Amino acid sequence: MKLSCLLPKATLILHTASSQPTPVISSADTADIASTLLLFYRSLDLKSDPLLRTITTTNFTFDGTAFSSIGIGAPVPLVGQDVIIPGLLEGFKNLTTMHNVGNFNVTAYNGNKKGDRHAEEERANATAYVLAYHYKALEVPRESPRNNYLMGTLFLGDLVKKGEKGKWKFERVELKPFFQSGNSDVMGLGQ
Repeated sequence: MKLSCLLPKATLILHTASSQPTPVISSADTADIASTLLLFYRSLDLKSDPLLRTITTTNFTFDGTAFSSIGIGAPVPLVGQDVIIPGLLEGFKNLTTMHNVGNFNVTAYNGNKKGDRHAEEERANATAYVLAYHYKALEVPRESPRNNYLMGTLFLGDLVKKGEKGKWKFERVELKPFFQSGNSDVMGLGQ
């Protein structure tokens, strides 16, 4: 999909998210949610199963269906840590990656909303832009200038925090690509 088509969609998504009534959220919760989002990508860069499990729920849902059209990921959302985490980390095992995350937007909802059956939970949504650098595993960093693949992505995440002393965890993550640049062979997408 062309950048000219994706940017208006991303802008609409972010505008819709930011135009909703925003409940009061503490600066500590905002910082914790942003930190959880950063840890999501750090766990991918470090290829850390334990770290990824500490910031996701056991019934975690990962929706990367927008990537299936370019040959990455599943055509349906995946559910469960035991399915998602090994698959994500396997996809990065022969790559050096660096994910830069910015333009955070956090909206939190108290679990005590009228009719909410999860009164003991707090819920939040987080959005961000992500630049994902992918490199084939190298012994010498200057090995090849065509050894990289860059992706720009919109990150949409739903988080939950259980109890007063609970930690924010991702219950659902959806990724939507804006653009791709570089050598698609790096990602195993040979042309």
